[in-house]
Amino acid sequence: MKDWRAAIVAGVPATAVLILVLLASDVLTGTEINPFQLLAGFVGLNQQFLGFVLFVLVGIFGWPLMFLSFAGFLPGGTDAGRGLVFSIVLWVGFISAFAAPFGDGIVTFLVASLLAHVAYGVVLGGTYDRLAVHDIGEV
Repeated sequence: MKDWRAAIVAGVPATAVLILVLLASDVLTGTEINPFQLLAGFVGLNQQFLGFVLFVLVGIFGWPLMFLSFAGFLPGGTDAGRGLVFSIVLWVGFISAFAAPFGDGIVTFLVASLLAHVAYGVVLGGTYDRLAVHDIGEV
């Protein structure tokens, strides 16, 4: 049974982990990924706080509901594995949209954003698996 409530609840820790990994990479490497400003500029808001709000809303509601819609078609075996695959797809979109301004810091940006997205996907899928009501015989 697809449980949309479990997906949304799973989006909360997944988004928190995503934000923490991106912020930690900023602190540890000195590369300013600043996903909130990137997102705000991408959608024409140009205010970091609004970028943060949009980032959190998409991370908690948008991506988890999309994961729920596509999880049955994703490889990975478990929900955490499917979350990992889903996160790689998100990461490809993320780097396609936001990698251009990083110049010399592109490798750090790619690695940090990949780690953050992988953590997001595994936490999203794993948490969803623990919270969702599964039908008997469901794989």
